[in-house]
Amino acid sequence: MRMGPVEWGTVVAHWPYGLDVFLDSSGEVGTVGITWVNDSTIRTNEEYWPDVGDRIRVRRMEVRPSGELRLTAQQAAIDWSPKEVVRRRKTGWPSGLRLAEWGVITAVHERGFDVLLLASGETGTVMRSLIEADRKMFKTDFHPSVGQPIRVRRLGVWPDGTLRLSHRACFVRGGEPPNRTDYDPPPGPPPPPPPGMAIGTDIPLGDPRLLPRWARQQQKQEKQQEQEQT
Repeated sequence: MRMGPVEWGTVVAHWPYGLDVFLDSSGEVGTVGITWVNDSTIRTNEEYWPDVGDRIRVRRMEVRPSGELRLTAQQAAIDWSPKEVVRRRKTGWPSGLRLAEWGVITAVHERGFDVLLLASGETGTVMRSLIEADRKMFKTDFHPSVGQPIRVRRLGVWPDGTLRLSHRACFVRGGEPPNRTDYDPPPGPPPPPPPGMAIGTDIPLGDPRLLPRWARQQQKQEKQQEQEQT
């Protein structure tokens, strides 16, 4: 498989199967499958995915017959990492990951909800994207409320200074972290965008242009079927 050059893009959506990225150079939207988010098996979990609106580097892998553009964000492809470095990343444990602990929800807001950790007195945040990830996968819904006791697990401190937590059963139940993969937030502020390139975040997230090509085609077919029925 011949990959394209490294490109900058903006994460515009999370799905159970991966994330969509709006490419600066072409205005296309491609999909990074869950196994291509990162080299590390742990860091493909939603806990470590870049947030919607984050800028990341990707490479084109293929365009499927359906028209779907597939991308990779794995460091091995982006940075041309040696095999030994990639092997260590695949099996390595994220430095900020800790064992499960009890806390109390102190605030619910647009980004998610805050939890006061009883053992340390620190406050961390569970991002709303993790709540939505479970809603897409399981029938049991979860509605956090202030004062509710909850078990969580530390993920680490993100570049913006926020202590990130996870409440999901696959992380909290103890033992080894789940065998998927992750996005390892780099130290320091995110890199600036390349000069002269549009970021694309001014486009509303509900805009059809941000949907993958196959999804736009499906919407078009559904509208045609509705028109034929009427």
